[in-house]
Parts: sequence; C-alpha cells; structure tokens
Amino acid sequence: MPIVRAKALCPQATIVSPDMRRYAEMSAVVTRIMEDNVPLMEKASIDEFYIDLSGMDRFFDPYEHASKIRQRIIAETGLPISFGFATNKTVAKIATGKAKPNGQFRVEAGKEKEFMATLTVGQIPMAGEKTQQTLMKMGIHKVSQLQTASAAQLEQVLGKMGRVLWEKANGIDNNPVEPYSDRKSISTETTFDTDTTDRSFIDSLLVAMSSDLGHKIRREQRFAATIAIKIRYNNFETVSRQLTISATQSDAEVVAAVRELFAKVYTHNTPIRLIGIRLGNLASEKGQAGLFDNSEQTDKLYSALDSIKQKFGASSVKPAATLHLKKRSHNPYNGQEL
Repeated sequence: MPIVRAKALCPQATIVSPDMRRYAEMSAVVTRIMEDNVPLMEKASIDEFYIDLSGMDRFFDPYEHASKIRQRIIAETGLPISFGFATNKTVAKIATGKAKPNGQFRVEAGKEKEFMATLTVGQIPMAGEKTQQTLMKMGIHKVSQLQTASAAQLEQVLGKMGRVLWEKANGIDNNPVEPYSDRKSISTETTFDTDTTDRSFIDSLLVAMSSDLGHKIRREQRFAATIAIKIRYNNFETVSRQLTISATQSDAEVVAAVRELFAKVYTHNTPIRLIGIRLGNLASEKGQAGLFDNSEQTDKLYSALDSIKQKFGASSVKPAATLHLKKRSHNPYNGQEL
C-alpha cells in the first residue's frame, strides 16, 4: 500500500528509507552469478529474473542446476532467494510466490493446469482489482472456474486480456525469456508534425522527455553520467552535443543539463523538425555528492513519484513545466523510448 496510507493506519510504525545504491550493488552480484551459470536470462526487475534451461537436460538435471545457483547466491550475498521451476514464465512466477520467503517450488511438466486450479483469480499476474471485480460479477472467483469458462465470452467482456487470462489460468504462456543486456544508454526522440520555433513548447517537451527517461533509469536502478541532445532542423541538418556530469538519476539535474545543451546548440529562430535526448554511460552507482547535496530527501521524493507512476501510469504525474504541452492541439510526444 502507499506509505501515506500505511502511516495513517499505523502512526507508530518505523519507516526505513530504501538504500537504492546497496540494492543495485546486490542486484549486480546476483546478475553476474546468473550470467556465469545459465545460457539465457531475462532480468525483469532489480530482484526478479527468468532463466531458460530448455534442452540442458541432455547435460545435467535443470532443477538441480537451478538449486545450485540459488545456493551459490545465498552463499555469496547472504540474501534469501526463492525460485519457482516450471515450463513457462507465468507458472514459474506463481510457483516462486509459493516458495517464498526462502525456498524453491517445482511444478512438473504437464501439471501446470492442475497447479493453477488451486489458486484464486487474484493470484494470476495482470489480474488487477477491476478485472477481478468483473470476473466476480460473472461468478468467477477461482482459477478452476476460469479454466472452464468460455474463452470467447471472456474475450468479449475483457477484450484481448480475456483470452490471455484464460490461457494463463490453463497454464499456457508462450512468452519467451528475453535475453538480458546491460545497456549503456537510453534515449527518446520526437518528430514534430509541424516544424516549430515555439521555445516555451520546446522547453516543456524537453522537461517531459527528461522526466520520462529519469523514471526509466530509476526503475532500472541506473545512474547517467552523460547527457546528450540532438536537434534536426526543417532543412534536415542534424546537430548534437553532449555533456558529462556526475552520475545521477535526478530529473532536475538531467533537465538542467538538457537546457544547457539546448541553449548552446540551438540556432535561434530556426524551425525544428526533430528533437532527441540520450542518457549515456549508465552505471549502477551514483556520482559523488556535493557539499550541500540533499540527496536523501530527493531520493524519497522520486521514490514516491515513481511509485505513483508505477501504479497509475507514467503520465499520472508530470512536472508543472510540461503543462504547456496540453495547450498544443497536436502534442507529438508519447514518451517513446529508443
């Protein structure tokens, strides 16, 4: 639940601030152990991984191998770690929940549907509160009921999600494990429908783009040490410039750097066709704090904002400086990452 609600319900609670730097360090250790021991890995979040051991049974017992990896992580980090072993990602994720707080759980091949039948609908990933309420109105409370429901009817009521829910309820999930790559940069750009020289609009757009990229690197527990900007004019001339700063994940610091770069590179009154921002030299550690750095309060602020975005969508909270975008009838920016 949101921390504000928790404090209201339990005023005497002790609130412990997150140590994001330490989390990132430990995540990096776990990631390295995974990379050393599995052929294919997906890093879904700072503390959630999927590994694909398909076909490895020719060389060793995959479940035993996964168990050894878990024991190595515990030995090297001291962290509790759980895993679920199954033929697909959905069943493995739910099995991991069964194994917590510090264990492992195996769902044998062919028994996925049987395992899922023991659950409530709310235990299926992506079955949110509204979806659960809709299903309850249909008389569906348990996964076993969802399994026998009409997939066509579910799709009619819930759209494509109805079909996906039915498949997950029956232990079907064909989504592959996506290979993990430790990327070094993240960028976004926008091409205007109409070339513009509107400085207020451009500034609002730069703030919005910077804020979205900041949210994404914080979600990945990364810090950016290079800020770059790209401008393409109406004659298709493209210019770019970058700036090296102390590694940060602060929207305010990114925005300040972006504004500085724009002021240096922009040719006054020349119509702009495209604008882009790139955060580079991504690292898992923060740069050295300044003498008057108030990073603890800033971290708490961004943590609260990111929690709201995670729950209600990236556009649920925006800097006041981006309000100018709403005045444009054709705002081209949709927060697309490259």
